[in-house]
Amino acid sequence: MPSFPHLRQPDAMDCGATCLAMVAIKLCLYSINKPVSFLTCHFNTPYLRSYSAMILSFCARALSFCARALSLCARVL
Repeated sequence: MPSFPHLRQPDAMDCGATCLAMVAIKLCLYSINKPVSFLTCHFNTPYLRSYSAMILSFCARALSFCARALSLCARVL
């Protein structure tokens, strides 16, 4: 089985960005030499202390993924 890139998340709040970076590295859409924070620094705003689904969807779209942040209730899922 081919290996999958492994990155350590910088802190507890970076799990989504780290996961996105690992998938993007595997698909050759992101460089392993760039820090995970590079993905989200352009979308983070002063009033956000963690990465929301909206910010991660912006990052995913910047990497050419098709992504959308939605707010759904449990019944819809």
